[in-house]
Amino acid sequence: MATLIDTYQELKKSNEELQNRVNELVKEREGILSDPYYRRTMHFRAKAKKTVFYKIYQYLRYGNPEEKEEQNIPEYEKEFDYGYMLNAYEYRFIRYKRARNRGCRINIKEICIPCVTGLVSVILPVYNGEDYVEDSIESVLSQTYEHFELIIVDDGSTDRTPQIVDRYAAMDSRIQVLHQENQKLPRALSNGFRTARGEYYTWTSADNIMHPQFIEKFVSDLQKYDHTDMIYGNLRLINETGAPHTDFAWYREEGQPPEYAILPKCCLELNTYANNYIGAAFMYRAAVAHVAEDYSAFKFGIEDYDYWMKINELFVLRHTSFDRPEYSYRLHSKSLTSKDKELKITENRFKQMLWDEFRRNYNQKDIAWIVLCDTPALLQYQEFLNTIKKSGHRLLTMEQAAKQTPNRYERFIFVYFGRLSEKELPVPIPDGTYMVLVTDRPEKVQDINVWDAYVCRAKPSPSDRLEGYRGWYGIQDGQALFAFLDGKARNCFLYEMEKRAAMAEINKEEGTDFSVIISFYGNDTDLERCLASIEQENVQILITGSCENIKRCSRKLGSDYTYIANVTQNQTVWKNAAADRAIGKYLVFIEDTCSFSEGYFKNLLNIFQISRRIGTVFGNVTAKQDAYLPEQLHLLGNYTIRQDDLYQYHDQNLPSGYSFAVRRSCFNMAGGFYDLSQREEQTYFCDRICFGMAMALYNAGIMIYLSKACTVYRSMEAIEEKQLEMHLWLRQYCEYMLKISDVLPYNIWPEVIAGEIRQMEEFLTEKPDDSWTAAKIRCSRKLLDIVRADFRDKEKVDLNRDLFSCLV
Repeated sequence: MATLIDTYQELKKSNEELQNRVNELVKEREGILSDPYYRRTMHFRAKAKKTVFYKIYQYLRYGNPEEKEEQNIPEYEKEFDYGYMLNAYEYRFIRYKRARNRGCRINIKEICIPCVTGLVSVILPVYNGEDYVEDSIESVLSQTYEHFELIIVDDGSTDRTPQIVDRYAAMDSRIQVLHQENQKLPRALSNGFRTARGEYYTWTSADNIMHPQFIEKFVSDLQKYDHTDMIYGNLRLINETGAPHTDFAWYREEGQPPEYAILPKCCLELNTYANNYIGAAFMYRAAVAHVAEDYSAFKFGIEDYDYWMKINELFVLRHTSFDRPEYSYRLHSKSLTSKDKELKITENRFKQMLWDEFRRNYNQKDIAWIVLCDTPALLQYQEFLNTIKKSGHRLLTMEQAAKQTPNRYERFIFVYFGRLSEKELPVPIPDGTYMVLVTDRPEKVQDINVWDAYVCRAKPSPSDRLEGYRGWYGIQDGQALFAFLDGKARNCFLYEMEKRAAMAEINKEEGTDFSVIISFYGNDTDLERCLASIEQENVQILITGSCENIKRCSRKLGSDYTYIANVTQNQTVWKNAAADRAIGKYLVFIEDTCSFSEGYFKNLLNIFQISRRIGTVFGNVTAKQDAYLPEQLHLLGNYTIRQDDLYQYHDQNLPSGYSFAVRRSCFNMAGGFYDLSQREEQTYFCDRICFGMAMALYNAGIMIYLSKACTVYRSMEAIEEKQLEMHLWLRQYCEYMLKISDVLPYNIWPEVIAGEIRQMEEFLTEKPDDSWTAAKIRCSRKLLDIVRADFRDKEKVDLNRDLFSCLV
C-alpha cells in the first residue's frame, strides 16, 4: 500500500508540473495571438488562401494533394537529447569564435597603447540637446572617479547647445568641446574618440544620466578582470521628467524595481539574432578602439549595434559583475529610439544581420602576408612567421603579390621589421596593401600616411600617440603582433567594402546594364565559346582566374575585356574579386565551360525590371553528357525550370548556380559570396555559394526568380569519378554549412544520415561493383562525423553559456 501511495504522489506531482507548463504555453500563445502584427498577417493569409488564384497556384506547384501517397517516414532511435541543447543562434557564434580564436585571438595584455594610465575618456555627442544636456554633463562631473576627460562633440546644433557646452568647458579643465558641422551621430562619435587620450573609453547621450559610481564601478571591473575587453551593465529607465519609466515589457526581472532593465549576461546571440541588448551603459579598453577604429558612418541609427558586434567578434565582451544599474536611460519623444520607423532602425537591423554574417565569414578567410626583415635572426620576426604558417595563412613575396589585380576583397598585409631610415620602401607595393612598420622604439614620423600602423617593441608614452589610430603600439610577442594586425587590417578592409556598398546604393541606376564575370580555368576553346555567346552590346566582360592563365589570356584577347588576376586558387575569391571591379547594374556569373542561350540578356533585363524586390535570378542549365547518371548530371549543374515563378525554398528543389544573376546593389548588401569550402577544397567551384547568397538575401526580403528562358548550356569533358565524388562532397558540405549558418532551414539529423547510409550499404551488398553508391557512402560518413561532433558540442549547454558569460 505504501508503494502505491508513493507512486500516486509522484504521478500527481508530475501531472501538476505538466499542467503548469501547459498554462505557461497557453499564456505565451495568447500573447502571440494578441500581437497586432501577427493578427494582421494571419488575417491576410487566411483571406489569400480562400482565393481561386491561390488554389490554382497550389495545384500548379504541388499537384492534387488527394493523389499523393502517404509517405512512410522511418523513425530512428535518438542519439542525442534534442530537448536540451544550444539553440542555432548560439551555436553559430560558438563555431565562429572557435575558428577565429585559432591563432588569431587578440591578447589585450600584450598590447601597449599610447594613453594616460587610468584615465577614462567620456564622449558626449549632442545635436540640439538644450533640454537635457546640462543634466547629462552634471552627471559626468559628479562621478566619484574623478580621473576622466569629457569630450563633448557639438554636431552642428542650432539651438542653445553650443553656448551651454562652452560654458561648462570654461568652468572645468577636464571638459573639451569639438564644434563641427552636422555629420550625424556615427561621425560625431568617431571624431570624439580620435581625440581621446584615456585607457578606458565610454560614451553617453545628451539625454541620459550617469549615476555617481558609474565610472568607478566599471573601471574596477576592467581592472579586476584583465582578460575582459568590454563590459556592459543594466539600465534604469526614466521618462521625460526623470521619473521612473515602468511601462515596458522587455528585460524585466522578478524581484527587481519595475524601472530596471536587467540585460542578458550571455553574448552568444548578439551577432546572430537581431536584438541589441548591450544598452547604453558600457566601457571598453582603448586597445579595442584601436583595432575596431571608427563607428560606421553608413550605419546611422544602428552604429552602436554594429560596433558591439565587431567587438564581440574579435574580443571578450561580458556583463558587469554587479546587477544594480548605474545608468539612467531616458525614453522621450525626441530620442532616436522613438524615431524607429522614421530612421528605419529595425529594418536596417535585419540588413545588419546579413552584413555581419558576411563579416564573420570574411574574418575566417586566410590572408596573404608580405614580410621583410633587416635582421632575420630577430626573435619577434621568427615568432611572427611561425604564427602565420600555423594559422593557415599565406606568405607571399612582393613579386608574387604584384601579379594580382587590385581589389577590395583580396588584399595583402605588408609588415616590415627594421628602421625606416635604413631602407626605402620596396617598389612597387600593390595598391590597397595594408602597411605596417615594426621598429625597436618609437621614431619621429615625418609623413604619417606612409604606413597604416606603427609598432615598436618598447613601451610607448602618451606623447608617442599618432593620429588616426596609427600607433605607436608597443608589442613584443610575435603571436600577439600577428593577431593584433590581422584584426586591425581586416577591419579596415571590411570598412572599405561597406563604403563600396553604400556608394553602389547611391549610384544604383548608373553604369552599364550587365557585368558578366567569367571564371577562366585555362581552356581557350571553352572561353571563346562562352564569349561568342554574349550577344548583348551594353555589357562589361570580366575574366577572372589564376595569374598565369589571365596573363596568357590577356595577351591573346587584347584590351577589350577586364582581367582579374588572382594569386590564390580559391574560386570564391575569384568571383568576389571580380565583382569588386564590376560596374554593371546586374552581375551575371558563369563558368568558362558554359555558354548563354539566345535572348538570355534580353529576358534577364525584363525580369529585373518587373520589380526592384527581385534581387537574384536562376535559369535553366543544360548539361549533356550521356556517360553520367541523372543524379550526377544534377550534381554538375543540370537543372530544369518548367515555368517562370518566384522561388519558394524546398529542400529537394535547389536551383543551379551555373546560371545565376544578381543586382549589384544586392550583391554589395550581402557583402559577397560566403567562402564555405575547406582550405584543401577551394580549387573546386561549388554552385551552392550562389544559392547561399540568394537565400541570404531572400531571408532579408529580396525575392528569387526562376526563369525558363534564361538558359545556360554547359559543355563538359569526361570527369573522373574521384572528381565527381569531390563535387558531391563539396555540395553536401556547403549545404550543411549554409544550414548551420541559418541561411537554409536546418533539417540534418545524425539518425537520418545513419539510416540512409545503412540503406546504401544494403544496396551495395547486392551490387558490389556500384562505385557511385560507394562514393556516396564515403561522403555521407564524412558528413555524419561532422554532424555528430556538432551535436556533441550543442549538448554542452551550461559549459558554453558559462564560458561566454563569466568575466575573465
